[in-house]
Amino acid sequence: MELNSLLSNFEKQLHISGHEQNTLYGFLRFLNNRGNSGNEFIPYGLLIQYDEPSSYQVFLNILESILPQLSTKTRYQLKHATEKTLSQISLTAHMKKPGEILVLTDCAEEGSLDNLISQFEASPEIIKIVCVPSNVVEKRFRSNEHFFYRILARHIHLEKLHSREITNQFLQRFSEKGYIAAPDFSEELAYYIESIYETADYQNNEFLLDLMRRIELQMEETNGIAAYRNGLPVDTAFIPYSKRVLSRKQSELQALKDSVKTLPAIETPPKSPDFPLPALENEAEIHIQSHQFTSERQHTNVLLLALSTLRKNIGKSEFKYNFNGCQGSVIGRYQLDPIPKMLDELLAQTNENLDKIIMLCTDKTLEKVTVTTPESATITISPLEYFKAQVRNYMNPDLDDKERFLPVNISQSSPYEGIQKVINILRSIHNPVLYLDTHGGIRGIQRIMEATVSLLKIEGINIKEAYSVEFSEESKESIITSETENMKIFDFVAGINEFISCGRANTLMEYSDSCRSQEKTSERDFINAIQNVANGIQWCCIPEFENGLKNLQKFFATPAAKTTNKNTSYLEIYKQDIKQDYRKLVEQHTVADEINWCISKGFYQQALTLIESKVSSLLVDDWKVLEVNPLYPPITQGQASSYIVNSAYTSATLNDLFNAFVYPMTTEILNNGTRGFFLPRELFNQLTDHDYQNFLSAIQTSPRFPVSPEAISTYLNNALKKPTLSLRMNGQGFTKRVAVPEPFIISDSFDKAILFQLLILHKALKDVRNTMNHASSELSYELNAIVLALKYYMIWLEKLNPAK
Repeated sequence: MELNSLLSNFEKQLHISGHEQNTLYGFLRFLNNRGNSGNEFIPYGLLIQYDEPSSYQVFLNILESILPQLSTKTRYQLKHATEKTLSQISLTAHMKKPGEILVLTDCAEEGSLDNLISQFEASPEIIKIVCVPSNVVEKRFRSNEHFFYRILARHIHLEKLHSREITNQFLQRFSEKGYIAAPDFSEELAYYIESIYETADYQNNEFLLDLMRRIELQMEETNGIAAYRNGLPVDTAFIPYSKRVLSRKQSELQALKDSVKTLPAIETPPKSPDFPLPALENEAEIHIQSHQFTSERQHTNVLLLALSTLRKNIGKSEFKYNFNGCQGSVIGRYQLDPIPKMLDELLAQTNENLDKIIMLCTDKTLEKVTVTTPESATITISPLEYFKAQVRNYMNPDLDDKERFLPVNISQSSPYEGIQKVINILRSIHNPVLYLDTHGGIRGIQRIMEATVSLLKIEGINIKEAYSVEFSEESKESIITSETENMKIFDFVAGINEFISCGRANTLMEYSDSCRSQEKTSERDFINAIQNVANGIQWCCIPEFENGLKNLQKFFATPAAKTTNKNTSYLEIYKQDIKQDYRKLVEQHTVADEINWCISKGFYQQALTLIESKVSSLLVDDWKVLEVNPLYPPITQGQASSYIVNSAYTSATLNDLFNAFVYPMTTEILNNGTRGFFLPRELFNQLTDHDYQNFLSAIQTSPRFPVSPEAISTYLNNALKKPTLSLRMNGQGFTKRVAVPEPFIISDSFDKAILFQLLILHKALKDVRNTMNHASSELSYELNAIVLALKYYMIWLEKLNPAK
């Protein structure tokens, strides 16, 4: 990533002088060069002097976040130590991995620096950052010139934060919490903090925490915090009330009024010459529409845009375009008229006109203002009326202005009604083909327009083409550009959110289908792998889920077996997010990792299915906790293995044998004669964390059953003696219960008490899954109880993992 872009992260949240910004830039360049060089090491020491402890913490947090973004072969990471640590262990022993950067903190205010000097000089290959408060610098470090000027050759002083840095830190935390700021929230918040911060009771981190607490309290008092974390914008109404802020605004308003009163009177303009001047013509207003088509079309061409206000002196420029073999130029006076004029030419290629323009208007675009036109005429007109005058002669000549121009008044503070009007207008238009002009209006209105476009997709109304304008004031020549591909970013980001949050890939597939397949083959393969994973989860189809994971792993292998184009694929941006969300699943993993992931995503039915169908293979094939008795020889059928338990009957799967072993597990300890010896549902629903931590005591019956190691071994051995299976006789259509004694040999290297608990809970969760699969009016197992049971099932399962 561009270093200047990374540097801006520090500039926004910390108060660093211009000279020290150069030092910081040099540090990032040093990391880049060191990370891509050979074994020649130039010693580097960076002193971070701070006036407030929160400043260096912010500095380190930002540094840690940008290190992975550096274009280096070496992957840097921060390794923390205190001065006391280095008095007990050598620096080289503490720093064990390549790419580790020492961060030294908690240095004493006085004492010899000899130990630090000798250790730093003996390890030139280690990059060192020393973070100390100003009092330590002044009282201790400056007294040793060798240490202060030579070993720590680069210095950055993090001065006391001002309101600008505090504002940026708050907005960063605000965003990290998942909140979305309304268009004017950030500007108003900056004004608020600037007005009160210097004299506030709290400073630095305490100020940020207090302000966040007050805003979140108001969230909870309105729609609830959850609603705002789910996308409801936070507007200026949530900024706390302050008499100081109100007083400042009133003072500034009064000063503005006073300045207007004291303006000098406007002098009488000079007289016009007695002879007449030639009139300048506006070609747009005298243009005659030559593109008149009588054929009836099956659709309506509609342009959606946001109106802008007028400058006091309106300019005139030439705008060039070149799309689909049609190139030319148009003259534009107002910011929004070039694209409608260009569309007149493009649509004429297929004997069509631009029929309608939907215009998002603020109050200011409807108010009349006095302006000077490029023809040197002074007129009083609203931006809306001026725009209509510039483009009406380039639209469908068979329509009048009421049919052509559809203004929609938008309020930034409450845009709902305006968005609804746009959608209702488009619903009322016959087969609208929608074009978009993205460059007009203020930023807040543009965000509203983008939200409207996203909502229109639900209506089945998609953008055919989107355009913008690149202005050039110097050459008076500007270019109309396409924004169509960029607009697909919204589909892509929505699809990624849908996949990570819900495990669905519908929107991503729609995005993929809209891209040019010949240029997006690898990206499409990636999305297809995502779709396989999503389908497997949604359908609770374990083979589909695992097949999708295998395909997805190819994109995260090192070196990758498959990859997307890092220069053109948006997926490359989100690969790290997908990898972080899917954790081990995009690497070599076990079914235990798959179950843990399903639980973390709330896919409880899928987790239960994996437990029921795959844990037997994990315990037997992967972890060797159990071994199938050689009395039952394996046979291979396709890709699956099964076992011969009786030559007169069909073979049994590994899961069949495992369930036959598990089913009689609780016969001796929970024999209540009613439900096949499952844990009673009432007891299952009542178990707590403490109960699971003392599980065999929590499920005790009357009379009590012993829980000594010998007793548990007896229960397991007895269960092994009693398994039966329902198998079909060879060549017959009916089944019969067949005894399958001693199906497994239990390894002595595992804790049998843990195995015993796990199998009891496995049996209970099997009943939970069966109950959930049946359509019933209510679930007798409580959801919280199921989640808690899954938690401890996985804790006990991991204790049987030989790698742990």
